[in-house]
Amino acid sequence: MQLSEHAIRFISNLTLIGDYAGKPFRLRPWQLQILRALFQTENGQRIVSKFFLLLPRKNGKMLLAASICMFLLMCGGRNQEIVSAASSEKQAALILKPCGR
Repeated sequence: MQLSEHAIRFISNLTLIGDYAGKPFRLRPWQLQILRALFQTENGQRIVSKFFLLLPRKNGKMLLAASICMFLLMCGGRNQEIVSAASSEKQAALILKPCGR
């Protein structure tokens, strides 16, 4: 199985928190496209190593970022350095909170 399809399957099995707590994470077409590009491999190695996403508010980027971090933490192999940056502590907590559940 391709790494991108493994990531999509992993993330699709996660459940949401907040207003939609307990419901499955249904990936939108643009999220699927990002995951396929982000986890594309060549000769067993990921092509993309850094990822920067800018979208307007309320588009699901925080949960997508949290799920990518969780996938890399759980399935990324050894010697992973996973960095998620935010402009404030409050913003950083929005990504960390879903990872802790």
